[in-house]
Amino acid sequence: KGKRADELLIANAELVFQDAEKEKRASELIIANKELAFQNDEKGKRADESLIANAELVFQNAEKEKRKIENAELEALSKSLKQASQYARSLIEASLDPLVTISPEGKITDVNEASVIATGVPKEKLIGTDFSNYFTEPEKARDGYKKGFEKGFVSDYPLVIKHKNGKLTDVLYNASVYKDDKGNVLGVFAAARDVTAQKAERLILANKELVIQNKEKEKRASELSIANKKLVFQNEEKEKRAAELVIANKELVFQNDEKGKRASELLIANKELIFQNNEKEKRNIYIVQMKVVQEQNRLLTENLTIHNQQLANFAHISSHNLRSPVANLNTLFTMYKEDQSEEDKNDILEKFERVILHLTNTLNDLCESLIVSSDINKARELLSFEDILMKTMEILTGQVIETKAEITYDFSKAPHISYPHIYLESIFLNLLSNSIKYRAKERVPQIHFETDHVNGKIKLTAKDNGIGIDLKKHGDKLFGLHKVFHRNKDARGVGLYLTKTHVEAMGGSIMAESEVDKGITFELNF
Repeated sequence: KGKRADELLIANAELVFQDAEKEKRASELIIANKELAFQNDEKGKRADESLIANAELVFQNAEKEKRKIENAELEALSKSLKQASQYARSLIEASLDPLVTISPEGKITDVNEASVIATGVPKEKLIGTDFSNYFTEPEKARDGYKKGFEKGFVSDYPLVIKHKNGKLTDVLYNASVYKDDKGNVLGVFAAARDVTAQKAERLILANKELVIQNKEKEKRASELSIANKKLVFQNEEKEKRAAELVIANKELVFQNDEKGKRASELLIANKELIFQNNEKEKRNIYIVQMKVVQEQNRLLTENLTIHNQQLANFAHISSHNLRSPVANLNTLFTMYKEDQSEEDKNDILEKFERVILHLTNTLNDLCESLIVSSDINKARELLSFEDILMKTMEILTGQVIETKAEITYDFSKAPHISYPHIYLESIFLNLLSNSIKYRAKERVPQIHFETDHVNGKIKLTAKDNGIGIDLKKHGDKLFGLHKVFHRNKDARGVGLYLTKTHVEAMGGSIMAESEVDKGITFELNF
């Protein structure tokens, strides 16, 4: 019993142990089942991922095929573009006319072989240099390509290309801008047509025409000589007829007994005499008409000569009066294109409007301003020197700002004047623009105006610190209408000629004092 009791205890302990093991196994089985379920879920996910991966692989293979097709098409397009570019380049190089592309800064970006031949400069040295350097008139060439950028094109623009060996070629340039795919202007493409042969042909034709005209003149002279000879002959014939008439009268008296016979002869002689008198009257009328025609031709020639001179003077003066406002518009336009605030741009636009208004008034008043009116008192008006100067500075705003000109004045002693405004505005405009134009490069231009009363007249003084002139050498040309003496090769005497004309029209006088590089002083008395 004791053994059985011990075995029973051991059996119970074993049973408890087995039950505990069973519970462990049950827990492990639950965990295993969860693990199996998780693995089944993971297998499902892997299967889905495998399907997605297969679809992605199919898509990537399709994309690879597309890329192969696109690459083939791109390679074909590139080859086509390359061939087109080579074809275009061959056409450009085949052109006998000089062709060139110009950047907005005026630099040469490409040329053809014809340009190299025209200038004598290798292509690699031409590219990157200033376009205007290869012409006899660089400023005119620069203006030409700038007009191309402003208008979008230039037609038949005349220039002369200079070869490095000195040879000159007359050309007509045609140019237009070219743009990128967004419409931005990249530069100007310009083509030059050699017109040297055409000029030579026109000269030959003109010479031939002159030869023909000279031959016609010689014919007219010969015809006139023949006509004069005929006239002399007719006069001699008339004298002979007169002598014959005297003889006939004597014979009529002598042959009274033969009156019947002589009467018929006398009637015939009278008819002849009437005919001769009629002829004489016709000749006299013809001579008078010829003299009238000759006098009319002489007067017409004189009038044409005077008229041509007046037209030449008018052209010089017109270009001078319009040059300053146009130059000012160009300066304002350059300032507007630069980086400016909106307020500054609006201010520049207002200046544009005022300068354009002045330009319109100048065109309307130009003819009046060129005529020295004998009835000038009717056009008098009371004007302020300060108002006139302010208006002139406004017209020249761009040039004043560009050169940083310092303009001072003292009109306290004589603030007003009574004369036509078109004369005084022209005087101030010419004096101020000349001081700015002929400034010294190393100095800021300084101009001072001052008025005073001297001997019952108003004295206006204008003094600057510009380049000055040698009055001993050029004083007699200072106020003339011709090309003058400044170091600026484009200088002309129109401004001071017009100033002197207006001052004298107002009954005044003008004189100047100057030394080279020490400025110039003008004294005007009204």
